[in-house]
Amino acid sequence: MLGGETDEDEERRIMPDYMKGFSSFGLKTIRLWNDKNGNPQFLDLVRFLPMGDMFDFKNQNGGVMMPQWAMPSGPVLSNAAAWIWNKDLFTGREFVPSYYSDERKTWERVKYTIADHVPAGYHVTRILNGLRNHVDDTPMAGALDAMDITGRNRYGDYQGLQQALVGATGVKVRSFEMREQKQRHDANVRRELSNLDSGHRRMMRDQSLSAAARQKETERYRRARKTLQDRLYMRDEE
Repeated sequence: MLGGETDEDEERRIMPDYMKGFSSFGLKTIRLWNDKNGNPQFLDLVRFLPMGDMFDFKNQNGGVMMPQWAMPSGPVLSNAAAWIWNKDLFTGREFVPSYYSDERKTWERVKYTIADHVPAGYHVTRILNGLRNHVDDTPMAGALDAMDITGRNRYGDYQGLQQALVGATGVKVRSFEMREQKQRHDANVRRELSNLDSGHRRMMRDQSLSAAARQKETERYRRARKTLQDRLYMRDEE
């Protein structure tokens, strides 16, 4: 009703893992509207009441499924994950890309640690990013650029001012870029395909396998490869 002509089913299939799942209210998110860039906006219901995440068992870090309220968390653990394992525990993503310089990786982690320990530091960062997008092509934009305020978070996701201001009040409105999310998903699938192909080639060079075992493993490989290929979103656009 609020989002215009959209395919909400497709949006929910491709949305980041941390936005998927169920809450005590049923769905974890409610579709709202599109931002000025056409990205879908979803209202996060989980924190509206205590135990809102009682039925959310999604583990975006790939580990064992458990209720979100039982998932270990806190600034000590999240900072350790960012510094030692390069992992964002909330999104499940790599904290900083491998192609960043060592200096930039350190700076991103320092900023994150400061924001995590300063009162409202996370919201201040989001509001500044939202302000940067709101005042584009103005002298203030140049001043914010000089402060390394780019209008996007460390993953490159656009951050709007309205969304940041609402979020500071405790109402979580989350969004994502459809095409970019599909590209991220497909990149992970193609990485799995590459690993699967490499394993199959090694198996085919293994002279100790009997013909029957080789045939059985080849059939498993073909089924697995088809399953992965069916998960690709953008194969028809290439």
